[in-house]
Amino acid sequence: CKSARKLIGNNVGLEAEMEPDLSIIGLKKVTLPVSPTSSHFFARLSAKNSFGVGPSTSSYPSSTKALRQVPGQVGDLVIGVISNSEVLAQWESPPYPMGEDVTHYKVDFDISSDFNS
Repeated sequence: CKSARKLIGNNVGLEAEMEPDLSIIGLKKVTLPVSPTSSHFFARLSAKNSFGVGPSTSSYPSSTKALRQVPGQVGDLVIGVISNSEVLAQWESPPYPMGEDVTHYKVDFDISSDFNS
């Protein structure tokens, strides 16, 4: 009797008692820009090669809505002194604005790290 071999696929530990005939493929994805003002989005996909385009497959679920949430966290906030009366703050925009463009930033400034003075 052969000892079981351990397979690792998609970060899941799989066990097999016999020599497996298994192929693991990566998930294909593409990020598409969408308008946050649209109510629903639909998608279908076809594969294409040198012979042409194959039949399309519709998405499941058949439609979806853009996320309507507060923006993600800004990144790499850096502050520096410009003069005796000015401080410069610089940051990276949130990587995922969650469905809508960022229109404003709220900047808190305090002499206490607890922001309670």
